[in-house]
Amino acid sequence: MLTLAVLALAVGLVLPFSIACSPGDDHRSPAAGGAVQADDADALAGRIAGKDVRAGEIDEWIMGKLYDNATGNRNPSRVFEIRKRALEQMAGEQALEAVAAEQGKDAQELLREEIEARGAVTDEEVKAFYEEHKQRYGKRTFAQVQTSVRRQLEQQKRQGAAQEYLTALRTDLGFESLLEPPRFEIVGEGPARGPDDAPVTLVEFSDYQCPFCKSAEALVEQVLERYPT
Repeated sequence: MLTLAVLALAVGLVLPFSIACSPGDDHRSPAAGGAVQADDADALAGRIAGKDVRAGEIDEWIMGKLYDNATGNRNPSRVFEIRKRALEQMAGEQALEAVAAEQGKDAQELLREEIEARGAVTDEEVKAFYEEHKQRYGKRTFAQVQTSVRRQLEQQKRQGAAQEYLTALRTDLGFESLLEPPRFEIVGEGPARGPDDAPVTLVEFSDYQCPFCKSAEALVEQVLERYPT
């Protein structure tokens, strides 16, 4: 099964505590010699304050934590981005599995074939990349870095080929996203300079911690000096 991008975002989740089980733990499900089965949501996993906790309850708790972590505690913009990418991944996965079934192949086998069909990274591409980014490598020669450069280019090429192929597949499948990005009300009041009926209005967005916002300050001042009213 394809790895969804949304799941990769869960890697950064750090649970607030760890759970250790010893061979002599008495709070286990009687199934399969006392082990809690991964697919048994009703299995008794433990007790908290005397209350039974089922495996399914733990799974729901984990999923909630992963979702909150991936979306920045359900920030609307992050939720939209996560859903958008997940929807695209779902469509690509379903399309790949459908085409693979038609050809009597495994989905991963088909994807691997399509990636390999795009060709390998050539020596010329490796050399060209090194020459273009030579400053990045400092005093290291091409011979010293060519293996790592090739590995990097191969990874990029595989990812690009997979993305291109899956995008084409989901288009053929009839993919349509109806998700709408969150919209925020813009308050038209606040500090302003110049007449209200000016033919052109500049709206400046900035962040106190953004270095690019600060670098734009000089340009904004130039505009105000040139067009004082």
